[in-house]
Amino acid sequence: MIKMIMIMVTMLYGRPAGTFFRAALALLLIMVSIVCSSGAASADGAKAAAGFTGGRALISASKAAYRNPADIEAFFIKNKIPQQYLNPALNSSGEAKIMAATRTGLAVPHGVVYYRLDYTIPSGTGAGIVSSGILALPAGAWRRGEIKLVSYQHGTLFEDRNAPSKLDSCLEAQAVACVFASRGFAVAMADYRGLGRYSGFHPYFHAESIAIDCDAFLKAASEFMAALGLHPSGGKVYIAGFSQGGHAALALQRRLETPGTSACGLGPAANAVIAGACDPYLLLRSWTIKPNRLSGAVAGRIIASYGRVYSMDRAGDESPFKPPYTAMMKDIADNGFTVDKITMLPASPGALFSDKFLAAVSDPGDGYAKVLISNEVYREWRPAAPVNFYHGGADNIVPPIFSKIACRRMKMNGADARFIPAGESLDHAGSIIPSCAAAADWFNIIF
Repeated sequence: MIKMIMIMVTMLYGRPAGTFFRAALALLLIMVSIVCSSGAASADGAKAAAGFTGGRALISASKAAYRNPADIEAFFIKNKIPQQYLNPALNSSGEAKIMAATRTGLAVPHGVVYYRLDYTIPSGTGAGIVSSGILALPAGAWRRGEIKLVSYQHGTLFEDRNAPSKLDSCLEAQAVACVFASRGFAVAMADYRGLGRYSGFHPYFHAESIAIDCDAFLKAASEFMAALGLHPSGGKVYIAGFSQGGHAALALQRRLETPGTSACGLGPAANAVIAGACDPYLLLRSWTIKPNRLSGAVAGRIIASYGRVYSMDRAGDESPFKPPYTAMMKDIADNGFTVDKITMLPASPGALFSDKFLAAVSDPGDGYAKVLISNEVYREWRPAAPVNFYHGGADNIVPPIFSKIACRRMKMNGADARFIPAGESLDHAGSIIPSCAAAADWFNIIF
């Protein structure tokens, strides 16, 4: 058995030598142990397979990809991402830190290794639901016991299957992982339930569900890292998220800071909210007045999702949607987004929703208004860890005023919160990488 594993390691890594070989050998033994003891995930991802015990979150782990520095450089060039965001922060003398002789100046000269983790929610609400995600590690990270861990929450997927676990189809996951890993961070990215490899109902913008999912994935990532001899530095996690993921990032921080709720046991060190859509009610009201090309699809899915989560589905005259779109929105709630579905929806919420629904939801006491308001993630709590809100000045999907409102409210609550302009010319998606680079440099100096 050991000889066979040694051959596999040689095939995977090209050389069975030294510390690198021993770590790879340990990894394969760990993976065999995990899979054998935990069982495989069920086909539809609804429940964990029989044999999963012990309150663990991790079901299985496998190597998804390895990107060497040249691969990373080529990826950034192909996708027209400025390579400056791969470089580590400038030191106090203003000169770039010189790392091991690599053309890109990566902080970890051996590149990035991606592991696909299948996990389950071990207990409480959603227990037994199976999902997946990606853990990115700077190659060679196992040579030290502690590593700074980032939990990154991705934005809305317009093809539900293209979540981080489908790495080659998720450009956001690849780019973000490279930015953080090039600065020496491990990066955990959950798919969220219903997305990626395990299709099904995704409770879109439901704060409790998304926080539970990301917390459980952090537990799974920590279990996998521990088996490699790695541990999050100081028992802390750095949180970041973009757009929908900004909403998820704050929901996760709130969960981890609430006594008795965290599964992973990690304390937030800081949170970087990037172009965050943190207030679903404010979004809907704003987009109804000033729509953008995505506002109809996103607002529609939020309402369709809440209808199912809160058992508020209505048909006929009571449907929140105009007749041409009722069946389509039910299909999106049940089966998710595709680009083709989105292009069939009107851009304006005013054209998608019924007049009766729009009139009712303008009253904060309305049923849908109440659940929208209950899923905002910044008004009624005081974060213990600092929060930076990053936002591009040319964002017309989630305008910067949303981050300014959230930041101001958190300051009123006594939080350490700052609004950071990401760049006046940056639009919604354009803010992701510059903000992640700025956040990584911030993370490196605060703890």
